[in-house]
Amino acid sequence: MRQLAEQVGLSASMVSQIETGRAAPSVVSLRKIAHAFDVPLAEFFMDGAAPAQVAQNSSVGVVRRHRRKRLQLPESHVIYELLTPDLRWNIEFVWIELDPGHPPVESMSHPGQECALVLAGTLHVIVGSEEYVLEEGDSIAFDSSVLHRIENRGTVPAIEISAITPPAF
Repeated sequence: MRQLAEQVGLSASMVSQIETGRAAPSVVSLRKIAHAFDVPLAEFFMDGAAPAQVAQNSSVGVVRRHRRKRLQLPESHVIYELLTPDLRWNIEFVWIELDPGHPPVESMSHPGQECALVLAGTLHVIVGSEEYVLEEGDSIAFDSSVLHRIENRGTVPAIEISAITPPAF
């Protein structure tokens, strides 16, 4: 446990609390833990959820709205839903809902590129030291290895769809 804690930059006590369900880690912390175990972040959330409908030839994947793999941490104001059937594709699409009036999402980085489209509300996207205000219908593309985060400083929920390559969920 101490070795994992050192590797991911958390205290051994925090790792123990996460393991026993007494603490709710951030998505960034979970991503670091997943990386340490060399598994996708989504692996932590495969608790018997209904599988996506995948065509027999495996070159087509359909994900029904009610069967998306969902990530929402306890007491979090952010919901992530995987729109691609799994992580075997070269790209992933993620539906992100962000409630207003909460602290900013922790900055993260991961290898690759990301493109996001705002479907509803207004998002502040911070990439490195630059900030971009995106309204409904606006999109952004960036190098996701640069620290980035999203914030909803508005009064209504914001929804975005992100395309990420390679998959990092």
